Amino acid sequence: MSIFSFLMTLHAAKGLEFNTVFLPGWEEGLFPHQRSIDEGGLSGLEEERRLAYVGMTRARQIAKISFAQNRRTRGLYQQAIPSRFIDELPEKHVMVQESYSPFSGVYKNFNTYISRPYENNHHESSDLSFKSNYETPGWQRAQKHHQNQQPIPLRHSPIDIEGQLVNRSIDTTPAFSVGARVYHRKFGYGHVTEAEGEKLTVEFENIGCKRVIDSFLQEG
Repeated sequence: MSIFSFLMTLHAAKGLEFNTVFLPGWEEGLFPHQRSIDEGGLSGLEEERRLAYVGMTRARQIAKISFAQNRRTRGLYQQAIPSRFIDELPEKHVMVQESYSPFSGVYKNFNTYISRPYENNHHESSDLSFKSNYETPGWQRAQKHHQNQQPIPLRHSPIDIEGQLVNRSIDTTPAFSVGARVYHRKFGYGHVTEAEGEKLTVEFENIGCKRVIDSFLQEG
């Protein structure tokens, strides 16, 4: 029997079904993506949540959800925080693979078994959606579990790597100054009220203040 793997985006997966689905990268800032939250606020977060629902329900039998404990972003390693969407999964549909990590027993290497249809439209009813990740029950259970863990000894001696840390100069000059009139394809016209690097706070004429990335704006 031939076994094939298909790699695709969540948008491209709509309408398709597979026996097993792998959903990696469920980390805050990555999924939900920080830009979606910055650009769309609560509506952007809800769109990301709908995509999470789409991804899970592509699986006929098994959906395997995972996240990295550390991820390299722009040349730097950063500790990852589990996606808030993981904490919203109904416990009765979740099977966890134990693995030593700060999130062991709660988040690491999820094997999520989703029955179809999805029991509850969880993304509409969850009251955990907009809480800090450090306040959610899942995070608290993870930290409590971690306190009882014993460190695992290294199997190999530490490896010394010679290298030199080089600081890169990053241009953080805002593309638009405070008071500039700008145009956003979705939000319309507005004026910049605050500039912090590429992130701008704009008072839009029709919807009020929004925090957006300067690359999404044009001169108004």
